[in-house]
Amino acid sequence: MFLDASFVAQKGSLFPWTIEKNIALNQNLSSQKIDSALFQVNLEHLDPHHLIRQDNETLSGGEMQRIQLARVIYQKKSWLFLDEAFSALDSKTTKKIERFFLEDPKITLIHICHKPVKENLDLYDEIIHMEQGEVVDVQINA
Repeated sequence: MFLDASFVAQKGSLFPWTIEKNIALNQNLSSQKIDSALFQVNLEHLDPHHLIRQDNETLSGGEMQRIQLARVIYQKKSWLFLDEAFSALDSKTTKKIERFFLEDPKITLIHICHKPVKENLDLYDEIIHMEQGEVVDVQINA
């Protein structure tokens, strides 16, 4: 199961490689799939050949998060674990990318967040609300 899973953390790191290699990781590079993944996360304006530097990167925190989300799209895993993976994104972009994952019947999504997108809540099968480490409500959508 874990070979078929992806994880995106709030403060994940990127490798000092090109954007396209950060997205493809160990899979064969497909320019068409890279372009499609970048489009899905609103980064089609970036050069896939841009080398990510560790010393003084010019990408914003939101762009770096979206590169990690593009990696998930490119990898096409069945299980997706998101831990505050949209924290640096605006609500419109979050809504679009989250909906992309939620509408794919091949993906099981486990998503931890502090600011849920109200328009997407009905797409979840189950929502667990917690406060101070305690479950306060469980909402099951039919």
